[in-house]
Amino acid sequence: MESPREIAHVLDEIFREHARHSTQETGALITRDSIELGLDSYCVRRVRDLYPTEIVRTISRLPSAKFTSNHVQNVLKVSRQAASIRINKWTDDGYIERIEDTRSDKDSAKLIYQYRIKEKRLERLIQRGLNQESGS
Repeated sequence: MESPREIAHVLDEIFREHARHSTQETGALITRDSIELGLDSYCVRRVRDLYPTEIVRTISRLPSAKFTSNHVQNVLKVSRQAASIRINKWTDDGYIERIEDTRSDKDSAKLIYQYRIKEKRLERLIQRGLNQESGS
């Protein structure tokens, strides 16, 4: 995100999570858990602030940050055409990008398009399985 302001947001969340979860026994040093919890909290909050709720809810249902049209069809229970329309819209809006083609699971001779989440905060939501509705 290459923004000093975003770095300040991230550090603020890390310090807040550390203060929330540290005790006299754990000490004053920031732990890896505090960093991970802070990054999770930051991503959930910033994604909520920056992107339409429905887009985030839909994209965060994908099984991983790397996916195919078949994944979109299966997760969203939509037709191939509807999945293609969504993928094109997400690409146009900058949420995802097309990456290297992959072989189809059903027919290894067939190449299919593969995509990945381009927005790092959205990618973390998917990778960490963060529930957008509950904020955790």
